Amino acid sequence: MNILNFEKKHAKEAMEIALANYNDERQYVKELPQVCDIPDLYGFAENGLGVAAFENEKMIGFLCCCEPFDNAFRATEVRGIFSPMGANAAVSKNRSKIYAAMYQVAGEKWVKTGAVSYATCLYAHDEELQQQFFRYILSKLRLALNESILEAPLAVGVTHD
Repeated sequence: MNILNFEKKHAKEAMEIALANYNDERQYVKELPQVCDIPDLYGFAENGLGVAAFENEKMIGFLCCCEPFDNAFRATEVRGIFSPMGANAAVSKNRSKIYAAMYQVAGEKWVKTGAVSYATCLYAHDEELQQQFFRYILSKLRLALNESILEAPLAVGVTHD
């Protein structure tokens, strides 16, 4: 699998994958209306923060986001990134692995913008993908905690009576 920068030339193929994901969700959520297309993805290529996954020169997924913003989600004083519904999708085969690979590369880009809080919209029925995001984020949190423990100064020779 190759992860590349998301470019305008990828938008049409990405929109086809996103529409297929939407139609898959409609099988689980009957209230969703039938649509012929999804919103234009060309704008997401302009910020340089998205990625596209390819296998044998065929797109198998993409992960894009809006521009980073301050006071992320109105709950923090940090910079955030948001990937709305339709701005990310992957083929059904190995979907969670595709997302894991894309998120790793996209996350590196996002950190370089100063963003440390991320939200990605996923379809409700895809529990395996939701679990993948949870496991990935949890593993990164554990890594960060371990590194901060290693960097913390040790109190050697201090005793209390």
